[in-house]
Amino acid sequence: MDIKSNIVKIAYITDNTYIMPTIVSIISAIKNKASDSFYKIYILTTSEDKIFNQIKHDNLTQIIVKNINLDDYIKENINERSHVSKTALLKFFIAEILDEDKILYIDSDTIIQKDLKKIYNTELEQKYAAVVSSPLSLNINHTQNLGIESCEYFNSGVLLLNLLKMREDNIAKKLLDYKLNNYNLFMDQDAFNKIFNKCVKYLPIEYNQYMPKKFLPKSFKTNLKKASIIHFTDKFKPWIYKRRFITKLFVKYYKLSPYKKEKLNLKEYESKFIPLLIKHAILANII
Repeated sequence: MDIKSNIVKIAYITDNTYIMPTIVSIISAIKNKASDSFYKIYILTTSEDKIFNQIKHDNLTQIIVKNINLDDYIKENINERSHVSKTALLKFFIAEILDEDKILYIDSDTIIQKDLKKIYNTELEQKYAAVVSSPLSLNINHTQNLGIESCEYFNSGVLLLNLLKMREDNIAKKLLDYKLNNYNLFMDQDAFNKIFNKCVKYLPIEYNQYMPKKFLPKSFKTNLKKASIIHFTDKFKPWIYKRRFITKLFVKYYKLSPYKKEKLNLKEYESKFIPLLIKHAILANII
């Protein structure tokens, strides 16, 4: 067995707010990896919680927890969104924090359904990253405000990062400078799109399956079954709201976590929010 070709190096970033879903995502990745895959999983966290040590894994999984002082990297005051904290900006500094050539960064609000060797072994050449397109590619106003000529726009929740090239080009400084001094709607995503721009390789949506263009449960279920990585991109997280089959999927792995004895207190979702989401999608030109 060629051990090197079977190694997958993964990074998560979390703070106290996202510890539980981070652990659930990691468990889903471990449960669905191939028997010959070796996962080296980094958890970059601002939390001192020791619960990461309770994640059960096989001998072909290594979990490395790195406790990070956010002020060592970002001293400036930055406005936070309701479901995205300043901690997300540690993503800018992954190449400085980890002594690796390449890493598969995955957001905490995800479920991994398939082995990740194929995406990890994507040839990056001289690209900064391999990425998946976002519906915001169709929002011409947003891409024009960013000054992205091609109108291509990617989601930053799953990034296969070329850490070698990022270090060579001092990308961490460029990303933070852009974030602090230019047009932004999102915590880190706009900066990545502007600074990486055309220097990325696009991957199929199965590697970052977010909410489809139309809120149709049947088509969404089909997309879910095909997806390698499911990404809960909006603020209505399946561990907070009753999202039928989406919450059921999350709970499947939650029950394998150290939190399994803690009941999730779920809020109502469908009847109140689906019409609102459809309205917002139409206004954003993504339907």
